[in-house]
Amino acid sequence: METLLEHSTVCFLEKPYHEVDIVSLEETQHYGSCIVHVKERCLHNRPILFHFMIDISGSMSDITENNRTKMQLLIHTLKNMILYFANHCENVYIQVKGFDNVVETYITKTLVCKSNVKSLLGQLELIIPRSMTNIEAALACLKNDVASENDLEQVAIFLTDGEVTAGEGDNEKLCSLIPEKVNFHAIALGHEHNPFLMYELGHSTKWCNNWFINELEQTGNIYGEILYNELHKIAETLCLEVENGMLYDYNNNKFVSCLEIGSLSSETEKHYHLLSQNPEQCKVHIKGFSLLSNDSFEYSFNDVPPLLSASEVEEKVRFMFQESHFLNIQYCRMISQHYLAKARKMYFYNENLTKQMNQSNHVQVSLFKNMKTSSNILANDDEFREKVKSFIQYMNALKEEYQLETSESIQCLCDDLSLLLQTLGNNGQIKYCAMREDIQGQERTCNAVTMIPEEDSEFMSPGGIPRPVLSRSQTTPYRTPGRMNLMDTLSQDVDDDVIGHRLFIDTTQDNICGPPPPVLRRSQTQRLYE
Repeated sequence: METLLEHSTVCFLEKPYHEVDIVSLEETQHYGSCIVHVKERCLHNRPILFHFMIDISGSMSDITENNRTKMQLLIHTLKNMILYFANHCENVYIQVKGFDNVVETYITKTLVCKSNVKSLLGQLELIIPRSMTNIEAALACLKNDVASENDLEQVAIFLTDGEVTAGEGDNEKLCSLIPEKVNFHAIALGHEHNPFLMYELGHSTKWCNNWFINELEQTGNIYGEILYNELHKIAETLCLEVENGMLYDYNNNKFVSCLEIGSLSSETEKHYHLLSQNPEQCKVHIKGFSLLSNDSFEYSFNDVPPLLSASEVEEKVRFMFQESHFLNIQYCRMISQHYLAKARKMYFYNENLTKQMNQSNHVQVSLFKNMKTSSNILANDDEFREKVKSFIQYMNALKEEYQLETSESIQCLCDDLSLLLQTLGNNGQIKYCAMREDIQGQERTCNAVTMIPEEDSEFMSPGGIPRPVLSRSQTTPYRTPGRMNLMDTLSQDVDDDVIGHRLFIDTTQDNICGPPPPVLRRSQTQRLYE
C-alpha cells in the first residue's frame, strides 16, 4: 500500500485568505489540502457479484434524445457491460432483475465468460416496460439476495426513473431495506424521479452512493465509473485521522479530526480540505483494510512528494495539485461546498416543508409543484443570495487575475453556485444541487446537469436571475484515463443489434472473438489522454 500511496501529501495555502463569513476561520488557523493519491493498478481478480436491479415500469418506454426508449438505452448499456466483463474479467458474476409492481428475474447468478455471452445477451432481450413502480419489492428482494450470498464480494446497483406508485412509500421504511455492508448505488434516471427518496437512499449508510442520470445518453458513463471503481478497488473501510488539524466533512458540513472516506480505487487522486493551527506539525494517517494484502494497514504522510519523474509523465499520471494556483482553487472549492451544504441542510430541516412532505410520501413532488415559492424561507433569503452572488464574482475575478479562464475546476464551482441560485429553496435544489455537491465532495468523473430541461422551469427561482449557462462537459476535472476508457466503452453509440454483436460474437461457435469494442463515440475530454 505504501508504494501505491507514495505521492500522498499535505500542503498549505499562504495567507491572506479571501474573507467569507460562511467559513469560520480563526486568526491562527491555516487552510491546506490533504491529497490522497493512488497509482494506477490493473483490474483485481477477486470474485465479485454485481446485483443489477432495474426499473421496468411503463415509463421506461419513454423516448430519449436519440429516438430510443429509456429501456433500449439501458439494455444497450447492460449488453456492453456483459461484453466488457467477458473480455476483461475472470471472476465477475452478475444477476439481473427488474421490477414494476413485482420483481422479475432475467439473469440468475452467473459467472460471465466467453462461452455464455450470447446466451446472456439474449436474455436481456426479454426485458420490456410493463406496469407500476414498487420500490419496496425491489429493495426487499435485493436485500434478501445479498444476505443469501456470503462467499463473494458484492455490489448492488439499483436504478429507477419514477415515483413510487405501488407498495410502501415512506422514505424511512424504504431506506431500511437497503442491503447491509455492501456498496449500494442508487441511480435516478431522467427527470420524473422522486429526488427526496433517491437522495436518502444514496446517503443512508456509509456504503451508499447517490447518482443522477439527468441526460439519458450519459447512462454508460455512470455505469462505467461505478464499474471502474468497483473493479479497481484496492482498499475499503478507510478513514483519515489528523494530528494537529481537522478535515472537512461535506455531508455534515463541519470539520472533524477523523473522516471516513469509504473505499479507494487505483488511478485516483482525492483532495480533502484541511485546517491547522500548526501546519509544520500537521500529519495525516490513512487507515483501513487493504484488499491487496487482505490485512489492515496504516500509512502516514505530512510532506510534499517529489515532482513527477520522466517515466510518470510518459505514463500520463496527472497530479491536480501541480496545476497552477491549485490551493487557491481548492480554497474556493471549500467555500462553495459550504454554501451548497448550508442550503441543503436548511432545506431538509425546514420544519414547515418537512411537515408537508410527511403528509404523503407518494405525492411529494406534486406537493412541491403546488407550493408557492414565497412560502419558502430559502427562496426569499436575499442575504444568502447576495453572498453567493458575491462569491461567484470573486471567483470570476480570480480567473482574470491568475489567468484561469480555461480552468475547468473554477468553472465547475461557478456552475454549482449558479445552479444553487436558480433552484434555491425548491425541488430542483435537491435534484440538481445536491448531486453537484456529491460530485464535488467525492470528486467524481461523471458530471451532472450540463443543461436544465424546460420541464423543470417551474422549479427555477424567480427574481430576474437568468438561467445559468453551464459548461457542457459530461466529465469533471477529476477524470482519469482509465475511467474515461471504460465510460466510453459502455457508451459507444453504435447499432447494438447489428454492428456491436458482430464485433464480438462468432455465431457459429457461440463464442467471443476479436478485441474489446472500439470507442466509436469518444468524448472530447477523452482525447486529452491520447
